[in-house]
Amino acid sequence: LGDIQKILKDNLPPYMVPAYIEYLPVIPMTSSDKADRKNLPPPTGQRVAADTEYFAPQTPTQELLAGAIGEVLKLDKVSIRDDFFKDLGAHSMLMAQFGSKLRKIETLPGISMRDIYLNPTVEKLAAHMDTLGGNGAATHGSEAGRRKDIPVAARKYNKAHIPARRDYYICGALQLATMFAFVILGLWVFVTGFEWTYEVRNDNGALYARAVMFSAATFLFYCIMPIAAKWLLIGRWQPQKIPVWSLAYYRFWLVKGFIQYSPMAAFIGTPLYNLYLRLLGARIGTGTVISSKVVPVCTDLISIGNNCVVGRDSVFPGYTVQGNIIHTGPVNIGNDAFVGDASILDVETSIGDGGQLGHVSSLQSGQTIPAGTNMHGSPAEPTDADYCKIERLHCSELRRWSYTLCLFALSFFVSAPLAVIVFYWFLPIATSYVSAGQGLADAPDLGFIKLATTLAPVTLLLFVIGLVLGLVFVASLPRLLNRFLEPGKVYVLYGFHNLIHNIISATSNSAIFNLLFGDSSLIVHYLKAIGYDLGKVVQTGANFGLDQRHDNPFLCKIGSGTMVSDGLTMMNMQMSNSSFSLNRVRIGEKNYVGNTIYLPHDSRAGNNCLLATKVLVPIEGPMLENVGLLGSPSFQIPRITKRDKDAAAEIDDAKRQKQLRAKLRYNIGTMVLFLAINWFYGLVMLVLMFAAARAYLQTGFSAAVHFTI
Repeated sequence: LGDIQKILKDNLPPYMVPAYIEYLPVIPMTSSDKADRKNLPPPTGQRVAADTEYFAPQTPTQELLAGAIGEVLKLDKVSIRDDFFKDLGAHSMLMAQFGSKLRKIETLPGISMRDIYLNPTVEKLAAHMDTLGGNGAATHGSEAGRRKDIPVAARKYNKAHIPARRDYYICGALQLATMFAFVILGLWVFVTGFEWTYEVRNDNGALYARAVMFSAATFLFYCIMPIAAKWLLIGRWQPQKIPVWSLAYYRFWLVKGFIQYSPMAAFIGTPLYNLYLRLLGARIGTGTVISSKVVPVCTDLISIGNNCVVGRDSVFPGYTVQGNIIHTGPVNIGNDAFVGDASILDVETSIGDGGQLGHVSSLQSGQTIPAGTNMHGSPAEPTDADYCKIERLHCSELRRWSYTLCLFALSFFVSAPLAVIVFYWFLPIATSYVSAGQGLADAPDLGFIKLATTLAPVTLLLFVIGLVLGLVFVASLPRLLNRFLEPGKVYVLYGFHNLIHNIISATSNSAIFNLLFGDSSLIVHYLKAIGYDLGKVVQTGANFGLDQRHDNPFLCKIGSGTMVSDGLTMMNMQMSNSSFSLNRVRIGEKNYVGNTIYLPHDSRAGNNCLLATKVLVPIEGPMLENVGLLGSPSFQIPRITKRDKDAAAEIDDAKRQKQLRAKLRYNIGTMVLFLAINWFYGLVMLVLMFAAARAYLQTGFSAAVHFTI
């Protein structure tokens, strides 16, 4: 067996070398004259030992490790120099069992999967664990060690708060009453604005002026409300502890809700948004761009210097929660700093001037990035990778504010009044149709069923037309606008090209169509229609999940045979605080992309790579192929595909096509059901709106409130 094993290892990649070699008098066959793997008997012998020289364990740690790996792999003895993967044939699932077994041995220090993969022999892993010591004091390379090297302030949060039962009831009742009051306030604002604008509906000039004033006033009202609530209920945020379900927590919850649901989110990335954060107490420097839609809560504890970049989906709330206690604390970012996409800054963290925190990374409580230092990973560690390579161009404050004011004018002098005028044009037609020309207030009460029956055919027709027009819009408008952009060219922020890019990104990232077509054979056709380059598609029936995003769909290329899970973000845009460029992002052939992957344009992941969930994709070094990437920062693991290939080989092409057609039929059925449910929900809401409007016209505002409840 050793000779056979050696021949196989010399001629096959590691993942194809069998772990067991058995003699069978007869091999079961399928009707298509292939080996019937399902009916093969389970192995009766031992796993084939590596054809290497045996080195016995020399230390107590080596003996424990050799015994544990031997038990997992069902081997009588293991040489301390045998590689777990190349020599012993282990894979990720077996390594997970091995790691779990080691963590149950009290005499061994804490160990992570990263430690196991980076030290894949008993000898290396034992030496590494001996450096950790019994108390787990670690070296720089250890994930467990990095956590212990960091002065994590959160460790002092070790006493959990257990609220009294009355605290649940009191806080819950206050929250329910607040939500009810907020709904009534919103209804009052809508009714007041409707009455004021509708009375001049026949005078287009007056209607336009009132629509502009009302929309702008509503926007300002809902922007001022969080500021007023924060200063009245909290004052200035201080580092403190807030027990969950207490009255202090209720104030925290209320201010948090006001801040995070403010309409100012429409202007994220502009100096107007920075001004909003300053009014909430944050210290934001000039020339800083904050692209994250996650609005910080404890704003007085947030300090961001001049000319900084904070990437999208980054989180720096100024608080953390442990043991039912909210701990607030400072977050400081110096001048010219960079925070990558989807990164997290915990309380009591700081970035020095010119420092960088890479994408999909975290600064844990107590960590600091020194001035001029780049760090990435979770928790962050030093790196030579440069996450902001783009050339900076001159972008004056005048340009930034001019662009912002143009957006503001477009919103409140064009979009808002146009929506009001179209609504008032459509409203008489709808009410006349529902009331048979008698007027909504004078028409007899039709009842819910009859009103729904009356509206159903019209709403269904409009729903289908809207769906088709939406598909045409998503597939055509970005394609037309993309002619104005040149890949790789550096543009100044806050200009015409920036606006075109934002429109393309907003219109082509359709959550509803991703959800509709995702996890089905139709998703590849949809992505091709909006601009993705998918090459030769190997149809699996679920090539992509339900949620994929991009900056520019025409610069996204997916290799043949690649599978993508949910949450892929193609990072076509590279940005500084004054400039941006759009670049092609490519995923190689035969990749498997896990959940929540942010893929930069300079990714070093090539063909046949496995990108594990939330992995930090490397942007420097050689192009990687035939490996798996796990962790943040990432480390390589063997790319095991033998089981998948064996499973695929059991199905011939005709059977696979039959199964794909069957899956597509089920997918189409669920799509129709999904659309029908959404249409029916809209129909019910529309019927209730007509009923509420009729009651309001007959008996006033209280009836509208009743129907709203």
